[in-house]
Amino acid sequence: MQYLKADTVTEVLIGPVVAVGDGFTPVTSLTIAGADEAEIIKHGATTVTAITGTLAAITSADGYYALDLVVGDVDTEGRLTILINDDSLCLPVRHDFMVVNANVFDSLFAAATTDYLQIDAIQHIGTAYATPTTNGVPEVDVTHVAGTAQTAGDLAAMITAVDDLVDTEVAAIKSDTAAILTDTGTTLDTKLNDIQGATFSSATDSLEAIRDRGDAAWTTGAGGSDRLLMVDTTIATLSSQTSFTLTAGSADNNAYLNCTIVIEDVSTATQKAVGLISAYTGATKTVTLKYDPAIFTMAATDKVYILAENSLKSTAQNRQLDVTATGAAGIDWGNVENPTTAVDLSATDIQLCDTTTTAGSVTGLTASNLDAAISTRATPAQVNTEVLDVLNTDTFAEPGQEIPGATVSLVKKIGYMYKAFRNKFTQDATTAKLYADDGTTVDQKAMVSDSGTEFTRGEMGTGP
Repeated sequence: MQYLKADTVTEVLIGPVVAVGDGFTPVTSLTIAGADEAEIIKHGATTVTAITGTLAAITSADGYYALDLVVGDVDTEGRLTILINDDSLCLPVRHDFMVVNANVFDSLFAAATTDYLQIDAIQHIGTAYATPTTNGVPEVDVTHVAGTAQTAGDLAAMITAVDDLVDTEVAAIKSDTAAILTDTGTTLDTKLNDIQGATFSSATDSLEAIRDRGDAAWTTGAGGSDRLLMVDTTIATLSSQTSFTLTAGSADNNAYLNCTIVIEDVSTATQKAVGLISAYTGATKTVTLKYDPAIFTMAATDKVYILAENSLKSTAQNRQLDVTATGAAGIDWGNVENPTTAVDLSATDIQLCDTTTTAGSVTGLTASNLDAAISTRATPAQVNTEVLDVLNTDTFAEPGQEIPGATVSLVKKIGYMYKAFRNKFTQDATTAKLYADDGTTVDQKAMVSDSGTEFTRGEMGTGP
């Protein structure tokens, strides 16, 4: 339902207007010839009223028309029904609208700052609100508290009583606090001074300052820090990305040799680089790295953490030890640095094989060590016995239902030959079939054909 602003000239859309003959063809030539053809029913009225305003031209658009309403047509708030009747031309047209006052219409549809919906409080539980002392400012009069009727001074007396109670409690808390802060006549200030010591400076000796400057007493473990952290300090001076001095550190040479070092960018804590210490000079606290971590450009004042571990490490950056699936680490001949270099093993216990070989011979062997080498190997007679055992004693199952492979073992190839000789075999005009030992299961089959001059048998495939 469309809303219309009361007492305001407006234009409404009428349609669709369709032909009276078929009920769906749009009427594009509708005009209002008389008052009875355009009527309205206002809210609360029991009779129709002719549209009182000047009828504007109705613009045709496929059965839709624009109809102008004047002030007299929308002077009654509530439902407004418009009726268009021309029995000779179109079916009856009816449209319902809602006429609302200007405040409601502008609050809903006009610009945000044009008007606001009025929601004045008129009554509370059926009783009219009292007129406020100052217009626009609501008044709240307390007549009852906890169900008890109040006189003019009751609330003020209550506020005074609460205020007095608060003052009393605050005074008690102050007194109790003073007693707590005093221990057998010694104030808390004195205790704090004992903790700080005579030379304590809040500017330089705060916990944050001690942490940031990396005091040796804290970073070497004396202050209760992690024992796995050998030093927590900063870079004092830096000559290169692999050599710099520490602000604090051990006076012993090589104290941090082969240890892992973590450098943290002083301005960006998330930037960290990990390196390996290859040398350390205690007198100057100079650290030499095995390689440049190359994560960011290190500079003086960057933070430094040296970890208390010097386990086996690679000499090259980011290298790892290659081990087997079971964790064993051995010699991988493909990874030997110089696998083709001849090595003289005559002075070692490794004498059965030299690194130099030629076709049909191996150098570095003598008659005595060769006899020793082959003494534990099988003799020709033993080999002959094993071969005869395979030929005369061992048995092998026939190949099963499968496609005979082009590259299979010698045992399987002999098995196919014996199977074709022994087992049931049938052939009709199109198919040759080789059966399993049970005589009913087709294990292999092939397509056959005969052109009258040539017989063709295709390649054997799997059954059935």
